Amino acid sequence: MNFCPLCNIRKIQVKYTLKLDRSLKDTSYFKIIQCKVCKLVFSSLLDYPEQIDSGYEEEYFSKYDTSFEDNQKTRTFKKALKLLNKAKPKKGKILDFGCAEGNFLVLAKQTGWNVCGIDLSKFAAKIARKRGLNVFNKTINDAKFQKESFDVITLWDVIEHLSNLNDTFKEFKRVLKKDGLLVIRTPNEKSIFHLIAHLSYILSFKKIKFLLNTIYHSDHLYYFSKQTLTKILEKNGFKIRKIIMNDQTTMFYKNPVLKCLVWKIRFFGVLLNKQHAMLAIAIKK
Repeated sequence: MNFCPLCNIRKIQVKYTLKLDRSLKDTSYFKIIQCKVCKLVFSSLLDYPEQIDSGYEEEYFSKYDTSFEDNQKTRTFKKALKLLNKAKPKKGKILDFGCAEGNFLVLAKQTGWNVCGIDLSKFAAKIARKRGLNVFNKTINDAKFQKESFDVITLWDVIEHLSNLNDTFKEFKRVLKKDGLLVIRTPNEKSIFHLIAHLSYILSFKKIKFLLNTIYHSDHLYYFSKQTLTKILEKNGFKIRKIIMNDQTTMFYKNPVLKCLVWKIRFFGVLLNKQHAMLAIAIKK
């Protein structure tokens, strides 16, 4: 990848070179790159789209808390639904893109929405269907939805994984209704966690990369700030209505010591408005 996928300019710089935590053909390292013009941060693993997309099966989901208990992610879903219900009092049809096992769809259905999901993972789609949900195991282009089919499209921690970002947004715009909403939750590249990881790297004379490998891992192809997320949406025909900082993080959740440390860092992130994630609501132009 020798040009910026947002502005198509070749003025890019390598921020970090990190060791790969998975097996990919021809490489054991990957680079975190930033555009000098628009400031988008992205991964050199964009050069391996097919191998990246094939990795979202049972082993991938086992790394995260995907239960339907009253966890932080479920609470985030409920808060987002309250916002959606205000924005769209007359509930219509939601497409959850990258719906995984369907936790958000279950909640949306309970509040009166007509729900539909799509996910590339056969493992996740199978679980969602067992819950009685209408979920497609294919790409959004292969699903061939009719034009202006949906009132809302949601992406929960998905946009940063998309190898064909601009083409996917083009299809979102086609299948959304005229006043349709796009709801995106994604990590915040300007978070306090990113700041601490960067400082540990610089102050150690570029020797300590443990925190960088935690923040920048091979599952993510893009790392958005409020500015770059706004730019990518505007480029693809959407206008930001609201961006809300969100302090949810699942990092280290299985390790009690590190989990305690992360919660303390999160507290300062909230005070400084540098939370781990962003929730963006955009409308189709």
